[in-house]
Amino acid sequence: MSAKPGRPVGKESDARKRLIDAARPLFIQLTYDKVSTRRVAESAGVNVALIRYYFSNKAGLFEAVIQDTIAPMQAALQADREHYGAASMADVLKAYYRCMAPHPDFPRLVARVMNEDDNSAERKIFESHFRRYVRPFERHFLRLIPNEIRDNIDPDLARMSFMSLMVFPFLLPKAMAAIHNIHIDEDFLERLADHNIALLKYGMLHPAPADNGDLNP
Repeated sequence: MSAKPGRPVGKESDARKRLIDAARPLFIQLTYDKVSTRRVAESAGVNVALIRYYFSNKAGLFEAVIQDTIAPMQAALQADREHYGAASMADVLKAYYRCMAPHPDFPRLVARVMNEDDNSAERKIFESHFRRYVRPFERHFLRLIPNEIRDNIDPDLARMSFMSLMVFPFLLPKAMAAIHNIHIDEDFLERLADHNIALLKYGMLHPAPADNGDLNP
């Protein structure tokens, strides 16, 4: 019996992962309409028919790239909740850094997509995925903010500060990172996570003589 058209055999058994790994940098570097399935397949070194076999089409491949990238963070936070009973803001920060370390340019893709027109193919796919997979995590995260911060801190401003600490390292212009000798890798992100957690917990500046510690104007 002949194999199903596009069915992976032999060395192509890992083709799904290879396609996702090949598509991720292309979707980051190029706009959605500029990424062709043929180019992804050539980069992955597999037959283009396997994209239809695994993902149905380019939209399915793009969604798989998103899911493959954020799934480890979801799994890490779920493990923390099962082990400790609840994930803390520190857990969220560390999980995000750990999962973005292999793909430090992925947040650039997210930032670009969310600035696209409402009707763009990229944004529609991402927002659909966001509602299904990310929104439940975000609701849990938002519950952490008022539970962990001091009473004199504005929760909305605290959320902005926390998201800035999470995301900005990955959005730092590469030329600026080079000037400051910053290399976004696993070791750097591990040290940065510990630093940012200490920064949130203890602060960084010496208080002024009349400073009462209130961060609100």
